[in-house]
Amino acid sequence: VGKEMHICVGKLYADGAYNKDFGIAVIWEGEKPVFCIELDEKFSCVVQAKARFNERLDYFSDKDLFDFFYDWMAENALTVDTYDVLKEVLNERIDNKTI
Repeated sequence: VGKEMHICVGKLYADGAYNKDFGIAVIWEGEKPVFCIELDEKFSCVVQAKARFNERLDYFSDKDLFDFFYDWMAENALTVDTYDVLKEVLNERIDNKTI
């Protein structure tokens, strides 16, 4: 995933994820990874969320993926501790129950 997305999730994260020091979730489109999410050790807080080349997910470049990701966070009551996620968008979806 790291090599295909040009992000550092590869070998640096394998042991930690295996030992459940944190979680890694990947969103795939067919055979292609398009988004990678790091969760804390309780799997309750988003620590990082990266698209290819460490880009932040943008509503205007991929609305369907953006909506899926923010709805997934809201449905799972995840908290956020990263600038990768627009907290105001997540809070609005939770408050408005748009899921």
